[in-house]
Amino acid sequence: MCHNCWNDIESFIEDRTLELNGYQADFEDPAKGLILVTHRVDGCHSTISVPAGKFAHLYTGPVYKTHNTGKPSCTGKCLNDKDYSACPAECDMHWVREILQCFKKHSCTSSAETKE
Repeated sequence: MCHNCWNDIESFIEDRTLELNGYQADFEDPAKGLILVTHRVDGCHSTISVPAGKFAHLYTGPVYKTHNTGKPSCTGKCLNDKDYSACPAECDMHWVREILQCFKKHSCTSSAETKE
């Protein structure tokens, strides 16, 4: 509504007028899950949904290939669209949980590793 533009992904995450307010998981492809933020400025308050994959390059830890939803090691955090906390499970959704932490602290670093 306010027609604000962000020059890059980093400035989007660092913008303290953006408030994390949801995550809709995609259990078939975590990169397609939606991160929801609301632009908290006068005259706007629009909610923006962005595929998590747009932020994947910012993740700094291991990327797991196994999906754990419903397994004993699953904490169920991805089933709650209002739970933004990190998850210790070695799951293909793990990196998204870490990206949510970037939004909470309005900061993220670059690099990624891949783990089988």
